[in-house]
Amino acid sequence: MGQFKLDEQIGHLLRLAYQSASAHLARRLKPYDLKPQQFATLLRLRELGATSQNRLGEAVGMPRANIHKMVERLAVRGLLETRSDPEDARRRVVDLTAEGRA
Repeated sequence: MGQFKLDEQIGHLLRLAYQSASAHLARRLKPYDLKPQQFATLLRLRELGATSQNRLGEAVGMPRANIHKMVERLAVRGLLETRSDPEDARRRVVDLTAEGRA
C-alpha cells in the first residue's frame, strides 16, 4: 500500500460528503415526512411541470418500476395527481397538486 492515504482518496472524500449531505437533507425533510428521493421527485416535477411518468423517472434517474411506485405513494399522500395523456392513452401524465407545490 505504500504511501496510500485514505484522506487523500477522492472516492473516500466523496462518500463522506455524500453521507453528510444526505443526513442533513434527511433532517430537513423529517417534519414533512419525505424521503430525499421523494423530495427530489417533487422538485423535479415542479421544474418540469406536468409531464409523463417516464420522463419524470428519467429526470430523477429512477427506473420505470421505481418511479411508478414513487408516483403511487406520492399520489396517495395527495402531493401529486395522474391522468391519462389526451394524445396517448397509454401514457400517464403526472402533475403536482396544490399541496405538492407547497
